Amino acid sequence: MDRLREQYQERINSVLLDGFEKELLDSAFVNLLKKTLRLNNFTYALALRELTRHVFHRLAPYDELRRCQLFEPNKASSTGITRKHRIKFAIQGGLSDFFVTKKLCIDEIDEVSRELIPTINRLSGFTHIEDSTFKI
Repeated sequence: MDRLREQYQERINSVLLDGFEKELLDSAFVNLLKKTLRLNNFTYALALRELTRHVFHRLAPYDELRRCQLFEPNKASSTGITRKHRIKFAIQGGLSDFFVTKKLCIDEIDEVSRELIPTINRLSGFTHIEDSTFKI
């Protein structure tokens, strides 16, 4: 199990910037391995949620995303930008959907969002300790 954890940690580390991003990931794994509560549910979930937020803000900066001709603001978001916008921009930049799917033959971008967004939402759910999340 330790080797599996190390493999995941190494794979994730390979796409992070040195400094804050790697320190945040290391802290998340330290807290994940604690056997007692000690806020590990909160700390681990919050650290990973914040790490994904930080990475997507780096890969899909506000100004670049807003300038992208494909960007359509989401009225439900205060900035108009959603996680789905950031994920898509991080993967394909300003390239059109047509170019990405037809010319580059990449058609899994929406699938990434469908899997990643619920995972981030689930991590958010663990930041508040309830009977259903205690000792998970």
